[in-house]
Amino acid sequence: MLSEHSAYDQMARKNTAKITFTCPPEMKQELESIAESERRTVSNLVEGVMFDWLESKKASLSSAKVDK
Repeated sequence: MLSEHSAYDQMARKNTAKITFTCPPEMKQELESIAESERRTVSNLVEGVMFDWLESKKASLSSAKVDK
């Protein structure tokens, strides 16, 4: 299943970096369950979540600069 972030996906295919993090076993199980239900890997799921968060953060920082 392809992500809805096609421009990001094209960039990510060219150059990727690995990030490892730890979490409680319960969180891992929940992530695995959600990923499976969406027919994607946990890595792809987390990448999408982080992409959305970064976009939101950048927009928030941008609007904060405009407000000053």
